[in-house]
Amino acid sequence: MIVEQLPRSPGGRRAAFAGRIDDLVTTVLLTRGAGHTDAARAAAWTVVRTVEHLTTGFVLERPGFARAVVVDELTALVAGYLDARLSGGRVASDGPS
Repeated sequence: MIVEQLPRSPGGRRAAFAGRIDDLVTTVLLTRGAGHTDAARAAAWTVVRTVEHLTTGFVLERPGFARAVVVDELTALVAGYLDARLSGGRVASDGPS
């Protein structure tokens, strides 16, 4: 499990896999109307890294609640974020409305 705690090496298999997932999510976002490529790439990177971090944390920390709870929380988090981004809506980081 120590490998999960180390940063990816740029040319490694884990980095290549994450890059493929980034590309896939970016493509989906662009086909769903995300608009600008850089915005879609940034949103994809943010979502992929967030999910990766939280799932790794769940495995390593064993927080004492069911996996299904984490799946539901991740679904709500990602769906809300992407809904705001795809609909042109604001997210909390955009400041007061």
